[in-house]
Amino acid sequence: MIKIMRIVAGFIDFFIILFISTMIGYVFSIGQDTEIFGICISLTLFFTLFLLKDTVFKNASIGKKIFNISIKSNVSSKINLKSLVIRNIFLLPLLTLEILMILYGNRRIGDILAKTSVTYSEFK
Repeated sequence: MIKIMRIVAGFIDFFIILFISTMIGYVFSIGQDTEIFGICISLTLFFTLFLLKDTVFKNASIGKKIFNISIKSNVSSKINLKSLVIRNIFLLPLLTLEILMILYGNRRIGDILAKTSVTYSEFK
């Protein structure tokens, strides 16, 4: 069940980040001769928020928080920002492969490289 929750949480995060970055990019493009400035702002903001999405709550994104799942380090008691970013770098370009890895093995490429895993959690 955690596998499906992870995938749904990822889509929730994706659409929230897409909405926020698009709206901010649109605001920045108002009054400009071309929309390219707003598009650049939107893309930059989208990728930045996507890489940092798991820092919103302690080692969890909004989608993960909804399903009470979080990220934990497999090598230390604390997870650092570098590990949180590493685990998200491969998610967009390798989305299909990452989903298959979750369904058949419960760990993504990002989890393996960052030495992390996703577990049920008790948020306070």
